[in-house]
Amino acid sequence: MLVDVIMDALKYLKRYRDIKPKELINNRELLGSILWHLYVVVQGSIDLALRIIAKLKLRTPKSYAEAFKVLEESGIISTELSKKLTDMTRFRHILAHVYFSINVNVICEILKKNLYDIEEYIASISKELRKRGIDITEI
Repeated sequence: MLVDVIMDALKYLKRYRDIKPKELINNRELLGSILWHLYVVVQGSIDLALRIIAKLKLRTPKSYAEAFKVLEESGIISTELSKKLTDMTRFRHILAHVYFSINVNVICEILKKNLYDIEEYIASISKELRKRGIDITEI
């Protein structure tokens, strides 16, 4: 189940919430592992949004970032969360295509401050899907 994959990667990342940039610079294996798990969390969250959109027969988004706008328009996530997830989608593009220019200070900030956004996202969609008679495990 996709939610399990996201939550497993999130659990891994939480272990490094307090890591310092210097520790990442000096440990390429750990940095690579963290970047991979961040990618899994972000891409998984996007894929989950797209699956919800398909399941509920909502309008088709034109981009990954717009998928969260569609969920917002349908009352599944808040405007504030939609904006955070849209930013996350832009970060995914950097992870996937411009990984050589990633700033470890930014990675450390994301680990410290933004993992909660994913937890809020999972909680929000779970709640809203339940209201519609859908278990998140069906997605």
